[in-house]
Amino acid sequence: MPEYTIRRFRDGDFEGYRSLYRDVFGSQPADDWFQWKYRDNPYADHVPIYVAETDGEIVGARSFFALPLRTARDDVLAFQPCDTMVHEDHRRRGLFTRMTEAAIDGYRDGEPALFFNFPNSRTRAGNRKLGWRIVREKELWYRLQDPAAVAQSMTDNDVIRLAATAAGPAIKGYGAARGALATHPGASADGIAIERCEKVPAERLAALYQRSSPDAFHVPRDDGFLRWRFRNPDWAYRTYVASSGGDDVAAIVTGTRTLGNGLTKTTVVDVLSADGDRAAEIDRLLTTVLSDNRSTDLIVAMTSSIRRETLLNRGFLPDSRPPLDPVTETTTLMVRSLAGDEGAEDIEGDNDNEVRDAWTLDGRAIDEPQNWKTTFVSHDTD
Repeated sequence: MPEYTIRRFRDGDFEGYRSLYRDVFGSQPADDWFQWKYRDNPYADHVPIYVAETDGEIVGARSFFALPLRTARDDVLAFQPCDTMVHEDHRRRGLFTRMTEAAIDGYRDGEPALFFNFPNSRTRAGNRKLGWRIVREKELWYRLQDPAAVAQSMTDNDVIRLAATAAGPAIKGYGAARGALATHPGASADGIAIERCEKVPAERLAALYQRSSPDAFHVPRDDGFLRWRFRNPDWAYRTYVASSGGDDVAAIVTGTRTLGNGLTKTTVVDVLSADGDRAAEIDRLLTTVLSDNRSTDLIVAMTSSIRRETLLNRGFLPDSRPPLDPVTETTTLMVRSLAGDEGAEDIEGDNDNEVRDAWTLDGRAIDEPQNWKTTFVSHDTD
């Protein structure tokens, strides 16, 4: 068996990292994507990646997306594990575990307060063995604009084809309502004016956020964060702002990209609103988003800022029940403390208080679902 060295990323590792990425994910990452995500990230003073190397070749990588996290009283640094890779010739040799353990040891006494991420089914169990805790499963909502195209692009699996076919009537039945409710540029309905911005208006969004900052762990949207976050070169972002009486009252940011399989996907990346119930404004914004994205194959949203009833009325289907739950990947929010004794489940006796303290920030447990509010702006992939 080869001997492996686990170490931090160095300046000369990019080509090896890119080659591994191509071998594992089937596409080669662009220089500007890596520059944006890792080198220009304003929340890390280094490239937060651990690699596994053998005979001068990088065969594994455990990467981290640095993000600010707001607690009840303070801002802390959080790292989101992402872009995890092990070359197929070197799997089942413990490299995932060794890279993760090296990162835990390397960052335990540093600035990150915790790890939080959204692992898939392939890495969820591995994360739990290494001290992660499940916070909750996050319900995603899908609007299959072209069910046949979605089914074809995903797989030839008959079950997915059946699910997409079953979703078809619901989507097609929405067509008339969508046309009737579409809002056009500059139009006003019920006193609500909608403005489309091809560039993200960071200052205006930051001002909206300040009026409605959630009382939960979340990524704060200040001007600097927004300007950096929406420079991801893999996505084309558009902002929709609703105003009433000349004041901004709500906004939706969407991201659109064409995936390697040819599927065009639009994500409702973030939703912001001023104080009070802004369901009408958000509904109007979502209607405009749908009108503008008729040619998109798939639109994805969360219920963290958009009501379930609104999504149902607009033809979205949840991944938590048929026809989508058998064929979609569950999205799970998981966290890991970087303080104390990792919070092992079987620690007893005098260590109980220490363990509990290690899993709290500002007196709130980091593994309690009600203490979190995340949108796709918290995901490294959107």
